[in-house]
Amino acid sequence: MFETYKKIAKAIYYITVITGNMKLAGTDAKVYIEIHGKNGTTQVHRLHNSKARKEFQRDQMNHFHVRYSFV
Repeated sequence: MFETYKKIAKAIYYITVITGNMKLAGTDAKVYIEIHGKNGTTQVHRLHNSKARKEFQRDQMNHFHVRYSFV
């Protein structure tokens, strides 16, 4: 017996994080995101870019994209 699986539509979410320019703005900590919408919630996802540049430093703009089903 064959089962039919419904293909789940995926979306790419583009995230921009802008860090302020005040003294001590920024972090070396790991940063996570969870997206909430009318259709549910995504899993918790760590924002991390494989580039050597440090992320979330003072007066910086970081861009990320994550792929999940529509929420």
